[in-house]
Amino acid sequence: MNQLGILKSKASLPTSSLYFILMMISVASLLIVQQCGAELNSIERTTYGVGPDLLEKYKQTSEKQQFQCLQSKELISFDSVNDNYCDCKDGSDEPGTSACSNAVLSFNSDTKFYCKNKYFKPQYISHSKVNDGVCDCCDGSDENFASTFGEASMNVCEDTCKELGKEIVASLENEINAMKSAMSSVAADVEYGKSKIAELENQQKDLTQSISEKEKTLEELKIKKEEAEKVEQLQKDLLRAKKKKEWEEQQAQLPKEAPPSEEAKAEADSQENQAETPQPPSEPTFVDDEEIINFKFPDVYSIFTRPLQCIRHTTSLFKLYYQHRIHDIDALELFNKAAEEARNQYNQLNNELSNLRNSLTDVQKKLTNNYGKNKEFYKLSESCFEMQQKQYSYEVCPYNKANQKENYSSTLLGNFKDFNSATNVMTFEDGQHCWKVGARKAILKLKCGGTNKLVKVDEPSTCEYHLEMETPYACSFDLLKSKEAELAALQ
Repeated sequence: MNQLGILKSKASLPTSSLYFILMMISVASLLIVQQCGAELNSIERTTYGVGPDLLEKYKQTSEKQQFQCLQSKELISFDSVNDNYCDCKDGSDEPGTSACSNAVLSFNSDTKFYCKNKYFKPQYISHSKVNDGVCDCCDGSDENFASTFGEASMNVCEDTCKELGKEIVASLENEINAMKSAMSSVAADVEYGKSKIAELENQQKDLTQSISEKEKTLEELKIKKEEAEKVEQLQKDLLRAKKKKEWEEQQAQLPKEAPPSEEAKAEADSQENQAETPQPPSEPTFVDDEEIINFKFPDVYSIFTRPLQCIRHTTSLFKLYYQHRIHDIDALELFNKAAEEARNQYNQLNNELSNLRNSLTDVQKKLTNNYGKNKEFYKLSESCFEMQQKQYSYEVCPYNKANQKENYSSTLLGNFKDFNSATNVMTFEDGQHCWKVGARKAILKLKCGGTNKLVKVDEPSTCEYHLEMETPYACSFDLLKSKEAELAALQ
């Protein structure tokens, strides 16, 4: 039937039939709109252009649920989400269109348009670049959705993500293989680190015990030294006693002078007023009469072993001199030798103790260092690493210090302070003074690599240095898993 025939047939229909046909067309249109509306309210539609952090806020889980604007907090129907019209003051209801590209939230990193870019790297772009005719996302998602009437667009952009991702996939595969190889080589060093820590713990235990024992011995030597020095002092008093005796004997042998006449006495008194009277020789100083020595002369040699056992409360040194007739004072040099020997023994052991305490401090300092969860970084503490950059040579000795060298001069960049194994960052502080800045400092970032080597040095601010070092010890299982997950997301 041609068009003219159809028109003639329609013209011949009664009014009631025409009304029925129009009613059927209206019902059919309504069903189509309802079906279309159901499609528009799907999760895919409302979450289009939404990043993973905000995804749950754009999912409608019940028929009566409304969408709440992220910042301005208004409640609107989910029908209004991604309908190419700004209903929220903050523009958060249009994550997949450019309708609210001037809103404040459209400039925030987590509320920009999100390109999933499967097989490649996800990215965020400005909403002003959405539906502008330019393919900014490699998956074309910024141009492949037109929400004006809830209809899908004509897929104006080709998905090139898989092709672009080939390079990244190859790079990640190489990186993962290198990490596995590096980690396998580290296994022996992990065991080495654990064994060295065990050695240090044993050293700490031995040193602590040795120090305790030597401190007791030192206390005994101190008592012996004090006793010997006391006897030494008694010997000196005895020498003074002998000198006094000799002086008294000399005075007794001098001829006695006749008593002076009255004239001589007057003249002497006159001279005494004019000049200071000469003082007689000083008499020996004696120990207290209660401080005595009681021994027979042949036993004097026992002073080496029992210096104070000879001291008794019976007589004074002066009486000792007369009673035992000790005329050979040179024999009493034995006292001096005993005291000197006691001092030497005490000083020698005291020096040994000082060295042991210093060793214990060094061991304890090493044990307090953070060498990683499995002591994998311990091996680095035994080496230094250098790299040349322009006229400077940089040397880093992990867990010790960092230097900057030029010709024959060296500048201390800092002494080791601590290591954060969670971030693999080692800090060095209290370096050489820097004019107008203060002490130099350095930060060493450890990155996963096949060998131990410094790879980068920067000075972001005056006398503050940032260094990077590759090392197999920074290749953790957690990092390997994250790389493998990143690779899996691209495949």
